[in-house]
Amino acid sequence: MAPLPPVSKVVKLVITYTVGSDTSVVNILHFRYAGTAPSQTELAAWLAGVAAEYAAHCAQCAPASVIATTYTATDLSTPSSAQYVHSENHAGTRVGTELPANVAVLVNYHINRRYRGGKPRSYLPFGVGSDVQTGQLWTTAFHDLVQTQWLQFLTNVANQAMGSGNANSTLVNVSYYWQEPPADGSPIKPGTPSTVRPTPQVDDITDTRVSTAFGSQRDRVR
Repeated sequence: MAPLPPVSKVVKLVITYTVGSDTSVVNILHFRYAGTAPSQTELAAWLAGVAAEYAAHCAQCAPASVIATTYTATDLSTPSSAQYVHSENHAGTRVGTELPANVAVLVNYHINRRYRGGKPRSYLPFGVGSDVQTGQLWTTAFHDLVQTQWLQFLTNVANQAMGSGNANSTLVNVSYYWQEPPADGSPIKPGTPSTVRPTPQVDDITDTRVSTAFGSQRDRVR
């Protein structure tokens, strides 16, 4: 598979978790910076701050069986731009019965662009049995907790210095693929193959909302 095209002035953040026996659960976020490209040393400092923010705001939402283990930052500007991996374990501190591994908190992100297909989102491995209101919904208290803490985590991460001239950054969505509409202006048909954009589309995240209903990640139970 050919490598994806570079994304100018965007750092990809990957948070990797151990969830029970699964050591490969990830959340992926993208942050756009305005100044000079961060060095490996600067990314190391940034990731130390990211890990601290996770411990302060997110660990309280997860059970002890969910452990954030590594934080990886990759500058996507060029194939040779800086990358750093920060290892620091943060186990969840929420007390309660462990939920099935496929149950997740769904976070929806809004961008000011309409398009066909899935919208940007995160599936967080948070919650315990007492946070369940019905077979489909989180309790209001838990929903509000995650809404507050995840948004604060994202805000604080964006406000962490990321190198020279980068006192803060912006949470963004990166789109690598698109479907070319028919020449006659008719709607894109289901099954139309996607193609890689020559230049990835980067959109600011303008709103972050935690869903009251469960999200599901089937791969997490395999």
